[in-house]
Amino acid sequence: MTAKVDEIGYITRAENLGYTHAWVTDSPMIRSNCWAVLALAAHQTRTIRLGTGVNVPGLRLAPAAANGIATINRLAPGRCFMSLGTGHTGMRLLGQRPMRLGPFREYVQIVRGLLRGEDVAYALNGETHRIRFQMCEHRFKAPGQQGLRQIMLYPPLNRQYRVIEDFAEKVMARL
Repeated sequence: MTAKVDEIGYITRAENLGYTHAWVTDSPMIRSNCWAVLALAAHQTRTIRLGTGVNVPGLRLAPAAANGIATINRLAPGRCFMSLGTGHTGMRLLGQRPMRLGPFREYVQIVRGLLRGEDVAYALNGETHRIRFQMCEHRFKAPGQQGLRQIMLYPPLNRQYRVIEDFAEKVMARL
């Protein structure tokens, strides 16, 4: 569904019609913030699974993306999923190229590790540090061990696809 913050009724209507999933787009130059839309949808629905379709890694740091879906999972426990893609639309609207497969793979590993409650090696601005979600006992968010179901990957369909194909199969397995 299109991420339009003042039209959450589409998601509740979809739930009432029996739809099982609502995918919210992540293109900030043309649509509302996906996390705001998902938060509103989480409060106004009870059964429909909610997630990004497709979250663009080049738009936010991996810890911020992991925090985003873990926060939504706190609002809609066990009903969340996250899909990640290299960002053709979202990045090109910023005049940038989509994320390359090597950095995409690293990004997914960091997001997945954080959502599983693991320490991960995270590099930013030439420095690498071990990081993990903090203060989980205060329940600001609910990472994977509290019901986040799945991460789905959408790499580009080109000759480099096989580089990530095996990795995607492993990540698409339930957390």
